[in-house]
Amino acid sequence: MPNHIVPADASTKIAVTGATGFVGRAVVKQLLEVGHRQMVAIARNVPVEPLANDGVTFQVADVTNSTDVCRALTGCQMVIHLVGIIRPTSKQSFQRAHVAATENIIFAMRRLGIKRLIHMSALGARSKAASQYHQTKWIAEQMILKSRLDATIIRPALIMGDGGEFAQMLDGWAHGTLPPFLFMPYFGRGLLGRIGARMAPVRVEDVARLFQWCLDRPVSIGKIYELSGRRQFTWPEFLRLYALARCGRRRMVLGIPSWLGKMLGHLPGLPFTSDQVIMAIEDNIANRQPLKADMPDFFSGDVL
Repeated sequence: MPNHIVPADASTKIAVTGATGFVGRAVVKQLLEVGHRQMVAIARNVPVEPLANDGVTFQVADVTNSTDVCRALTGCQMVIHLVGIIRPTSKQSFQRAHVAATENIIFAMRRLGIKRLIHMSALGARSKAASQYHQTKWIAEQMILKSRLDATIIRPALIMGDGGEFAQMLDGWAHGTLPPFLFMPYFGRGLLGRIGARMAPVRVEDVARLFQWCLDRPVSIGKIYELSGRRQFTWPEFLRLYALARCGRRRMVLGIPSWLGKMLGHLPGLPFTSDQVIMAIEDNIANRQPLKADMPDFFSGDVL
């Protein structure tokens, strides 16, 4: 482990990319709560709702533009890189958002002499992954591991919390206000889609806390940490319990065959893609042992 890296303190200037996103806001809030008072919050657009401004400088920058990245990181000593997309658009591909952006972060850090990086990947990122999302997350990881930066990679499971896009969709299903209205769907394996994957979602607050803990603990340098919740579910179990917890009533839960979901995912206008169907039928449970070995007093809470 590099011996020149010291834990972050209140005077350390920390750059947070994707700072206006679901996880980004939670990370900025967590850092402020523990006393970090020098932050550059980086995002593509000016936020509709202002970030906490106690020591936070907002910087508009496109992380797929190397000039923007160098300008935004100037004067910083550490970087938390959170930028990512779950659904590509005509303007933003997985390759640009995950690979090109990470390449620009690495380039700017080397140019500016910044050594410490904490990067958000995803549980399931691996070589030869079936989904493009996981493939590009894996490529970004490999670039970081070869960069010689003092990096930590965090792979969270499905992240839950108020304000998250997925939680908003679940609330709509639980209350019957979003299609398919009459039931809560999931994608499953098998001819009828009844074989659901297992998952252990994690609270966004715990994800944010892990980023902060890694900043403050040099033992995390060079490590990859997977993070999921303590409680494991099948998709049908989770959806039923979610409906009970959020609206106090039972809801019908039905599986959609993954083969059908993949076909439908190619159609425009639907709220899911074929790539998301592929990820939904994979188990989403972390190996928490490396994290427990290095930070035995860290724990992930339950989402329900």
